[in-house]
Order: sequence, then C-alpha cells, then structure tokens
Amino acid sequence: HRVRQFPPGVTKWRKQFVDQVVRHPDVFTAIGSQLTLTEVRALADEGISWLREVSAILELLYSKHRDLPFTDPLDELVARLIGQSIGNEVARQAVIAIRSEFSDWDKVRTARIPELRRAADTNLPADVVRLVKSMLTEIHKRFGSCTLAPLRKWGNEKLEEFFVSLPGVTPDDARSLMAESLDRQVFVADRERTRVLSRLGPYRDLGLNMKPIHHSKRQHFITSFLPPNLRLVLHHHLSSHAHQVCHAKRPDCTTCGLKKFCQHYRENT
Repeated sequence: HRVRQFPPGVTKWRKQFVDQVVRHPDVFTAIGSQLTLTEVRALADEGISWLREVSAILELLYSKHRDLPFTDPLDELVARLIGQSIGNEVARQAVIAIRSEFSDWDKVRTARIPELRRAADTNLPADVVRLVKSMLTEIHKRFGSCTLAPLRKWGNEKLEEFFVSLPGVTPDDARSLMAESLDRQVFVADRERTRVLSRLGPYRDLGLNMKPIHHSKRQHFITSFLPPNLRLVLHHHLSSHAHQVCHAKRPDCTTCGLKKFCQHYRENT
C-alpha cells in the first residue's frame, strides 16, 4: 500500500503534471481514450509514491557517504571550474590550498598567475587560472566584491541565468551549484542520472517512454515529472548510484538496493 497524501507544495505541481501526461500521449503511451481523468490521476499518484519510496531508499544508501560541497558557493564554483581540467578531487585540494594562502577571493582576483599556480600546489594550467580570474572579475563587477552571498535571495531562473553568464560555467554546472551549494529543489538531468531513471522505469503504469525526448528538452521534461520535494534527493543520490552500481555497460544488478523497484532488472533476470 502506498500513501497518497502529498505536501502542499506538491499538490499544485501534481495538477500540472497530470495535465502534462494528458497532453503527451507520445511520451506517456498508456494514455488513451479508454482512461478517464480520474484513472490518470490515480496512476500518476501511484508513480509519485513509487518515486518517494525510491528516494527514501537512495537516502538510506548514500546520504552518509556523499561528498559535501564547500560551505561557500564561490569555493564550490571555482572548484568545478578547475575540475573541468584537472579532475574534481584534485580541484578541491587546489581550492583548499589557494584559500589557505589568500584570505579571500578578491585577493585571488588581483594576484599574478604564477602566484596562483604556486599556491594551488598542483600542475594547474595557466589558461585555467586565467579563466578563474576572468570569472572572479565578472562577479566583482556585479557585486563590488568576490562573493555570491546576494544570490541566496534570488529566484531559480535568475540564478541559473547569472551562473551561465559567467566564463566557463555550463547550464549543468549552474544547476548543480544551485542544488548542492544553495539547496534549491533542482535536478540535473545529465547522462548518468537519466540512465538510472530510464532503467528504473518511473511512471511505468502510465507508459512513460523517455526515448522520444530529445536531449535538448531532456532537462525540462524530466524535471517536470519529478515532485519538487524529491528533486534534490534524487539529484544527490542518483549520481552516486550510477557511479557505484548502475554502470553504463555492466550494471551490478545483483547487489542493487533498488532492484525490486527496477524495470530493467525485472526484464533482464
């Protein structure tokens, strides 16, 4: 038995989601003239409750082992920018090393490139340092100092628009920062998270088929069928599940904590 009561914030989204299901029979293939709106709502509620159970299991499996972001979102932003070149783990070490030598990012912005490369204590490419300094310059122009503190009061749309306006920041980077450093209810529909969701098979009773969804629309569409109160949990832990269990070529289905919920497992065992 699945609980059918939802938080108030989810109720408004639920109505929009049901409307979306009805409008897209090419994606929700079980929808047809034979189903009444009441039946569609019941199947949608079943799918929402299924996602809630999956989220709870993921939280149990991975919450204690998740790498926590820097408390300062600007530290995290710089680490992500550097990580595109030298890898995330080394990038985090570089940020810690830089911050131990420079008291704030304003001093980093005005420091010479050789100084920063030495402070990073890694073989940090000069062009990456230039990119970081360029990004810090843009932030300084906007706020008068190198800080992202004012962003905490902004809405999600304005936040994402600002982040992607910065040098080197992709839309996925922006959404990840919003989720992990600013605790926004955001889900990044990257290749790994999408792969796990597709295998699990959410809303299977509605016939959800994710294959027709063009990659350019994937972010909006997948986010639209995830309840707002579950997006952050799924964002955090589906990535961990993809790395540790649900590999691209050889998923470790026998040890998977979600196999009882997984359509791929049922169809291949």
